Amino acid sequence: MPPPNNQPVYQQVSQKDCYDLVSLNFHKALTTPQQPKIILSCKNSNVKKPIWLNDGDIALMQSYADKWKIIRYSPERDQSAELYKPGAGNIIDYVYSRSDDIFAVSRFHSDGKQYIELVEPSGKLMSSHPIQRPEEIAEYRPLYPNFDPLNRQLVFSTGRQLFSLSYQGKVAKIDLPFSDRMALPEFHPNGKRMLMIKGPYDSDIVKVPRESETQTTPQEIENYSSFERTNLGEDYSLFQPGGNLIAFWSERSGEQQVWVSNGTNSKKLTNFPMDTYINGIDWSADGESVLVNGNGILHRVTLDSRQEVYSLMHPVIFLYQWDSRNDTALLLLRINGQPKAVEYNLLNNSYRELSDTPVLWAQKSDSGEVIVKDYFGQYWRPGAVEPKRIEALANQTSKSKSFLIVGDVIYSVNKKSQIWAYDLLQNKFNILAQLNSNVDSLNDVNDKEYLITIQAAAKKEVVELSVAQ
Repeated sequence: MPPPNNQPVYQQVSQKDCYDLVSLNFHKALTTPQQPKIILSCKNSNVKKPIWLNDGDIALMQSYADKWKIIRYSPERDQSAELYKPGAGNIIDYVYSRSDDIFAVSRFHSDGKQYIELVEPSGKLMSSHPIQRPEEIAEYRPLYPNFDPLNRQLVFSTGRQLFSLSYQGKVAKIDLPFSDRMALPEFHPNGKRMLMIKGPYDSDIVKVPRESETQTTPQEIENYSSFERTNLGEDYSLFQPGGNLIAFWSERSGEQQVWVSNGTNSKKLTNFPMDTYINGIDWSADGESVLVNGNGILHRVTLDSRQEVYSLMHPVIFLYQWDSRNDTALLLLRINGQPKAVEYNLLNNSYRELSDTPVLWAQKSDSGEVIVKDYFGQYWRPGAVEPKRIEALANQTSKSKSFLIVGDVIYSVNKKSQIWAYDLLQNKFNILAQLNSNVDSLNDVNDKEYLITIQAAAKKEVVELSVAQ
């Protein structure tokens, strides 16, 4: 029999790889210390972005691996129901208007374009329009709009620029340039005030001496100094093959750019436009150029700043690794709206997918094995019939999604801030070093040193902007 009053059919939510959904009574917290109450525990999937709805239910984004949908959870029934699940493409984000009782869903369609869609709480699709991007916004940049309750439109930030977005997908620039990066604009329900996240993430690159791997106990590393200290973000550092330079990503000039340095003198290689985002860098084998994923496009940049752009069939979400000798690259592409890890031939614009299941990170060894890491933190290597899990790494949950392969050895940092190595040829695992807890990721390794990204300071702030009368 159908449920009475056309109410949705609720099923038990099953989740695992996520944070618990909890609640806290702020009124009682004013007088008595409160403990958060667990509303929903994780089991087999991931949930994020809970939003209270007008009827007391909670909307959430839920995914298995990387395929997202919107669900409605009833705390009273302790049950959930699917609210909106697109057939193709993938959801990026969603927001809810309490005054109009509607959702705005931003997602990539199978045509590769980002759309803005209005959805009723029942799950009915009201409208769907591609976002018409002006030149100031990179073609492949994901956008995260929020409701502007006074003007029946949406707003979003790309960093130092603010834009309005109509329900029909039309974009207009708001004349409000920021000196600092501002993100995730969210209006108060009265529409006269807005909260935003301000400031950069202050990360630094450090060089750490490397001891011999024949040591019997892990190397203790307590003190290290920054390779080149700024109060802005630096990351993706890599040793130059056959040289003394280090290539890295930095915001020191005000925008994300690629730099090289020998530790004494620095040089900016790129001059990308405002609000560029960089997701991946790698050196050529001869050390004369770097491949950069800037704004979803691959750029080959020489040491004298000349650029060559590769015209790929699909936007690049992440550059994992570049094999300049064979003109191939391991990439995460957005294909038909879905992220797919591939090995891409840059000469003939062809590719092969690395896995039937979603991939978090990938690297290729000198012996030709492509090692992938899935969304559960498991490492897989090729097998005779099907991929084989590397059992020795089953408990090495990483602090970051990345790992690297030098020769035929995998290196990464686990949640205990330990650098570990796994030899693919000898099937041998070692803990190499113990770091401080402020380590973010291990970027590169050579015979003498590690290159590591650390958190120098968390300078993110919440700021309030008032709309002029």
